[in-house]
Amino acid sequence: MGTCQLVKDKAPRHYAAEIAQLPTKEQRQEALTAVPPEWRELVKKHVEITFFVNKHRT
Repeated sequence: MGTCQLVKDKAPRHYAAEIAQLPTKEQRQEALTAVPPEWRELVKKHVEITFFVNKHRT
């Protein structure tokens, strides 16, 4: 898993919040692999929404 250290057994939004705080896209992609497979797409969508909202915030 490399440098990514996510805590296990938490809600998808908690994974997304941690991943969204990582500084590089590569680190975020690596961290996404640590998310349980059944939640991976949902977490990815949460992260995408976070970046969209932050980019378009007025």
